[in-house]
Amino acid sequence: MPLVKGTFVTAQLQLIVSVEFVGMDGVLQRREVANVERIVDGGCLDYFGLSLEEGKEIQRRLQGELTQFQADQAAQRERKCQDCNRPRQVHDYRSRTINSLFGTCSVRVPRWRSCE
Repeated sequence: MPLVKGTFVTAQLQLIVSVEFVGMDGVLQRREVANVERIVDGGCLDYFGLSLEEGKEIQRRLQGELTQFQADQAAQRERKCQDCNRPRQVHDYRSRTINSLFGTCSVRVPRWRSCE
């Protein structure tokens, strides 16, 4: 989208990085991982591509989203009571740390109530 600055027109580039997941229920979920904006006046090479810091941040966020999605899917499998086959209620949520190739991720997982 061009921006007007005095008598000059400034061009702005926006890059939105998102990821799509399809869970056990078949529903598509889209999550935004990053939003990078650049002003592209004069074609300066400093504005091309991603910086190392931006690339690392996108990778960290992508790993976090993927790990949380997998934890959510695993938790849903455990929700059904093995005795009565009914869905259990959430007791509370806890934070868990997952170590991966790309670092550690903190995920939020439910603890289920016992059936009566």
